[in-house]
Formats: sequence, C-alpha cells, structure tokens
Amino acid sequence: MTLLPFQDAFPALMLPGSATITHAELSERTRALASGLKLSRGKGLLFLFARNTVSSILAYLAAIEAGHAIALLDDGLKTEFAAHLVDHYQPDLIYLEGSADWLSGYSLTEDGFWKAEAGVADELHPDLLLLLTTSGSTGSPKFVRLSRENVVSNARAISESLRLTRDERAVTTLPFHYSYGLSVLNSHLISGASVVVTEASVMEQAFWDILKSERVTSIAGVPYTYQMLDRLGFANAELPDLRNLTQAGGKLSEPLTRKFMDLAGEKRLNFFVMYGQTEASPRISCVPPERLAEKFGSAGMALPGGELLIETAQGCTTAPEVTGEIVYRGPNVMMGYAESRTDLALGDVQGEELYTGDLGYLDTEGFLFITGRSKRIAKVFGVRLNLDEVEALFRNLGTVAVLGAADKLHVFHESTDDALLVSTRKQVALDLKIPVQTIVLKSVGQLPTMSSGKIDYRILQSVLDGGSA
Repeated sequence: MTLLPFQDAFPALMLPGSATITHAELSERTRALASGLKLSRGKGLLFLFARNTVSSILAYLAAIEAGHAIALLDDGLKTEFAAHLVDHYQPDLIYLEGSADWLSGYSLTEDGFWKAEAGVADELHPDLLLLLTTSGSTGSPKFVRLSRENVVSNARAISESLRLTRDERAVTTLPFHYSYGLSVLNSHLISGASVVVTEASVMEQAFWDILKSERVTSIAGVPYTYQMLDRLGFANAELPDLRNLTQAGGKLSEPLTRKFMDLAGEKRLNFFVMYGQTEASPRISCVPPERLAEKFGSAGMALPGGELLIETAQGCTTAPEVTGEIVYRGPNVMMGYAESRTDLALGDVQGEELYTGDLGYLDTEGFLFITGRSKRIAKVFGVRLNLDEVEALFRNLGTVAVLGAADKLHVFHESTDDALLVSTRKQVALDLKIPVQTIVLKSVGQLPTMSSGKIDYRILQSVLDGGSA
C-alpha cells in the first residue's frame, strides 16, 4: 500500500509561480532521499517539525519509503515543548527547517536531517507509520498511533467520498502537521491529483491570487477558515476553476453552513460537510453535497469501508433515533495511543473500533446527527485541545476549570490578581496559537466541587448554558 501509486507526468506538487513536481519526479525524489535515511537498527522514529513546504512533504514521504515511523509536529511549537518531547521520545531522526540551537546529541546529515549520535534500543512495531498529536499545541506527549493501513485506507475512502479525479487541485489552507491538512495531501496524492503548496493564509492577498493563478479546484477548511472566507467576501470572489469546498475540524454554525450551502448552489460548487477524529486517520463520515439541504445539521454517512453505531446501556445499535455515544468501526481506526517511546512497540489494541466520545443518533438512512460531547475535548478555531491539559497552562492562577463552547475557552478561576490574569491569558493564547479573545476569563468566588473534592463541571456547564451556579 502506497500514497504514491502514480508514476507519470501529471502535476503532483505545485509551487505558486515556480516549479511543478510531477508524480514521477516526486516518486524519484522520494526514493533518492529515502536511501540516505536508512538506519543500522532498521525501523526508526522521525520527529518531523512540519511546515507547508515541499521540503517537509518530501521528508514525510521519504521517511515512509525508508520504513520509519513519523511523528508530525508543528514547526512553530514552543522550544521548551519541542525539547521536552524530544527528550521524552528520543527520536532517531529529526527534521526541521528552522533553528536547531536547542538540539543536543544530534548531528546534521548531508540530506538535512538530524541524526541521534546514540541510538535507542527500543523496538518499534512493524505496522506503525504515523504519530499524530492529540491536543493541538500544548506539548502533550500523548500521540495517536496510526498504521500504514489506517492512513492509506482512509485516504482512499476520502478520495471516493469527495469524488476526487486526477484534475483536482487542492491548496494547503491547513497545516500539514494537522490531521485534516495531512488528509488533504494524502487523499490527493493517492488519487493522482495535485496540491498547490503554500504557506499563505486566507487572510493574505497572496492566497487569493494563488487560487486564481494556479487554478485551484478545491478549498478545505475548519470553521475558522469559513468564518474568514465569509468576512473576506468569498460570496463576491470570481474563482472560475473552483469546484469543491470541504469542511471538517469542528461543527460549523448553522447560519454559516446554510450560507455556504446556498453560495455553493449559486456558484455551482460542491460543499462537503465531514466529521472525523485524529483517532480515525482522521475522517469518519461525509454528507454528499446533493443531500446537504435535506439532511441539514447531519455529519453524514460513514465513509466507504466504515460503520457507525450508537452505544447505549443495552449495547451497540444501528436503530434510528436512538441517542448514545457514537461508535465507529473501520480499517482507519488507530492502533491505540502512545505516551512514551516504549508504547511504540505495541500492536493494535483497538480492534478497528473507536468510541468517539461524541453523543448522537442515526436517522433511518444511517445519517449521523451529533448532539454533544462526553469527553473533555474542545476544538477552538480548528485546534483540538484537551481541556485538562489546557488547565495545566493556567497553573500559575491556582486552581482553574476550563470548558469549551462556541469556539471559545471559558476559564473559571478564583484569582484576584488582574495583572496576572491578563498576562497569563495572553501567554496561553500564544502557546496554543489561538486568538486571545477566544479565551474568556470567568471569576468565581469558589469553584464548585463534588463530594470527592473534584471540580463539578456540570454546575459550571449550567452557568454557560444560562443557569446559575
């Protein structure tokens, strides 16, 4: 199973205003780079601090070709977080395009990789291909472990659901290290299609120029992307080559979903609403554009090869209109989690079954409707955050409780130090790479607790929902 099944002159990666790398050239360059990544111990671990560049993509593909496992990380991760992860996992190889002043115990190779001077004896499971972070930019050592089958099967299922053809041309609107951004790359490469590689954001004029000059056919975005597209006048944009819009990475508000659905109809575009989790490599379901109005509010049907069920007290069911925890089964379900280097030797502990932590129900046709969450996970501007880990970033305020709602982090605290509150809020926003206004500070005299002494989040949730503590 490979992400590069095509060996011809069709464009694979395109650099705006510059070179085009064909599928044949990409395969050749990948093999050449992989030959220099061989390790005497065989399979190794690569930490790839990725950017939306051809160099990062080549490092990713070459590591796959060389048979290594790859941990994809944000190139902008704080140095102290990055150093902690390197110390914790002891990767055999590191690739980064920025400064490496903080690295020690590694030597630079001719191909631009940093190689560990002292090898680690721990074996890696032969099926392990990819490690993806579970919690945005908090520097958590917890990763999702994905196999080659997980990644390739999901890329193929996405390609089928989005009806990708060889003349599709996506653009890198999302970070390459983020599971959704990675899935765009994987699904287009495996389809023999093209990806326009740029670090320009939707907020820059350069991005809009690229859409036209490179004849981009599809845009992928999280809710924040669509908020920005709306504010920047997407409705009035003249983009004759654009055909597809895909949305995932959190629930888009109903008014904005309806607005883009209507715009898609006016502009003759396909608007795909999708649902997924990193643990599913990462896509789970999709709403066909022609059914979006009829199934408005739905997260869609399971991707090809997958199955959606609802867990109740009586067990799993596919019966319609039964609410419970959403369970997904399919070949793209992760092998399990990792929290240390030794965990990388583990095999599949999931059995192709994922309890998502989301609550919902299926309708009579198997379309999924999500009604809430049962885990302490939030998505803020497309960044997936473990709220327990976010709370740890506010530790200098004393005990806090963090809830996520409406694309914001609500921080309940007992602190009376206004200066400390302001500085901490700003620093956490920088650490998490989210706008500072998305962090809402809420002062309480005393945080509510249960008889066990643990914070009673149900009471705080009622405050957010309009009740009183």
